[in-house]
Amino acid sequence: CGSHHDRDINAAINILAAGLAVSACGATVRPEGSKSRLCECYVSAAPLQEAAGNP
Repeated sequence: CGSHHDRDINAAINILAAGLAVSACGATVRPEGSKSRLCECYVSAAPLQEAAGNP
């Protein structure tokens, strides 16, 4: 038929449309308690070292 299907672009358009519809109504898109995976990636595995004495 000569038609081109790109599922990734279609999914991105659908996700964008759903997010815009929710935010247009004034609702939050993400529940308050959830965190992004990106935030977890930058957490250091090394323990923090505190200096001895008064701050």
